[in-house]
Amino acid sequence: KCKLHVLVTSGGTSEPIDAVRAITNTSTGRTGALIVDRLLEEGHSVHFLTAENGERPLASSPDLKIETFVTFQELAAKLEATLGAKHFDTVIHAAAVADYSLVAPATQKIDSENEITLRLKKNPKLIDSIRRWSQNKDVRIVAFKLTAGEDRIAKLRTLAAHAAPDWILAND
Repeated sequence: KCKLHVLVTSGGTSEPIDAVRAITNTSTGRTGALIVDRLLEEGHSVHFLTAENGERPLASSPDLKIETFVTFQELAAKLEATLGAKHFDTVIHAAAVADYSLVAPATQKIDSENEITLRLKKNPKLIDSIRRWSQNKDVRIVAFKLTAGEDRIAKLRTLAAHAAPDWILAND
């Protein structure tokens, strides 16, 4: 049986508004943690990039390395560095990545007496960069896509066209 080296991303990013507030995703990271447990049961080596507050795998193993992130930028930097530093056979990208970040988050707590306007900027799709960042240009990519509405199939086709994953798991 072949031992695979797998990178799994999981959990949701949290984008700061000020020193105490954030726009966040409610993803628990449970799916990613369960995937890691199963991969370890099968004897594979796993690098787990998970949200700081995300669920952790039940298993412990010398074949498991866990790193955490909070923001989109932290996840992007760790994903790029990890893919560039080590050969992975497969990347399972299940993280719930923020589509937007604040243009200029405040460094201090914003006075709650005042109304504020938030300016958001579009984050790039990390899934689009995985193959480019990877040491292994033949890496297998599994993409997770949360979809809803009547244009669900169109959204999945768009993901397939720009990211070219080997598999897409649609979650509605």
